Amino acid sequence: MRAKLALPGVSAAVVFPDGTSWTGVSGLSDVAARTRVTPRTAFAYASVSKTFTSALVLQLIDQGKLRLTDSAARFLPPLRIKVDPRITVGMLLNHTSGLADFFLNPKIDRPLQASPTTTWTVDRALRYVGKRLSPPGAAWHYSNTNYLLLGLIAERLTGQTLADAIRTRLLDPTGLAETWYQAGEANRLTLAHGYRFIGTKKTAKPIDLADGSGIVPFRSVVTAAGGAGSMAGTSTDLARWGRALYSGKVLGPAGTAMLLSGFSKTTNYLPGVVYGYGVQAISIDGHASLGHSGRLLGFRSAVRHFPIDGITIAVLTNQSRADPGLIVRALLAGRWVARPACRPADRSIGGGGRTNGPLAGVPMGDAGLIQAAQTRTLPGRDGECRSGWRSMVLRAWRSGSSRGPAGCARSSRAVSTCSSNRRPGIPSTAPPPARAAR
Repeated sequence: MRAKLALPGVSAAVVFPDGTSWTGVSGLSDVAARTRVTPRTAFAYASVSKTFTSALVLQLIDQGKLRLTDSAARFLPPLRIKVDPRITVGMLLNHTSGLADFFLNPKIDRPLQASPTTTWTVDRALRYVGKRLSPPGAAWHYSNTNYLLLGLIAERLTGQTLADAIRTRLLDPTGLAETWYQAGEANRLTLAHGYRFIGTKKTAKPIDLADGSGIVPFRSVVTAAGGAGSMAGTSTDLARWGRALYSGKVLGPAGTAMLLSGFSKTTNYLPGVVYGYGVQAISIDGHASLGHSGRLLGFRSAVRHFPIDGITIAVLTNQSRADPGLIVRALLAGRWVARPACRPADRSIGGGGRTNGPLAGVPMGDAGLIQAAQTRTLPGRDGECRSGWRSMVLRAWRSGSSRGPAGCARSSRAVSTCSSNRRPGIPSTAPPPARAAR
């Protein structure tokens, strides 16, 4: 799959219904040095970072420190842009504020790339917010500006930097030691270099974007992104985060219900993806999923939790031209190649109606919302089904590689690890935009 998509490097992880996980890696984290990707190689999460900012804000709402219907301007410091008082916190979360995306302003690319080691402030990033795209609440426009502002709100209400708030309130309690906020924390692991390509040919040579700062793809774009795209970590940690977030372990029953209650707000706007409060709901080959995708110059990512199937898949790549969702789809297809003898056990905790579209078949309603995100466990003797699920994923991941011990693949092109740890287009002649995307 990596060769087919011409990816420099890739790391993918799957968390199974019983809590065990599989991690597969392939390719290079540093092309010039011929450094191979390992299971502990970290990548920029890009816009998947929004899931952390969203969770932090929803946590504060659950604690009564603000409401979805509150005017966002009430909680913001003085800014160079005027924030319409009709824009609510909920509108920032679901991208219906009408605020233009500063990363989509063509004028931002030159200063970002001319001095990649420069640390950008929020004030500097907001210089590139253009004219309003629509009145508040009238349309859906994906905008990184929304999450830059949400980061400021979180900092004011917690009295912490965004990095410290995410660390103490989300990462540490969830046991994610291999994830961090790049704009405010020291690196915890070695980071893959990000690469861009001139042209679309698979033979195009990768151009290294590393600036020597230890922040990827480079300091200016990451610090400009703030709460919209500054997280980094491993695929295993990201898969565990997706499972914890969408199964209710991070936000609890009330917070998770809030997280999953906003999809109807954007449905009529036809954004292409049903988007709630920092979460995308899409159907992949008939399987309902919750998650987010990310794109930053030199990196693309995706995390998808399948609440009915009980599995979570995360894919990280160090390039920005090929969609990692194709790998998610391949791994999901592998999960159905040959079912194990056992079936997922239903652990329903409530009723409710059912939805159509991307979440078809997923129970909704107060208790049902949490049921929708609950993962299932596999019955049977210890290891009986676990090995079956692993073998199906390996079929999707491996392409002619030799089988390693205990059902884990090892080859010259890929390294896979099995773990029982239950830790809860841009024209080719122009420089690519240094912008975060959905």
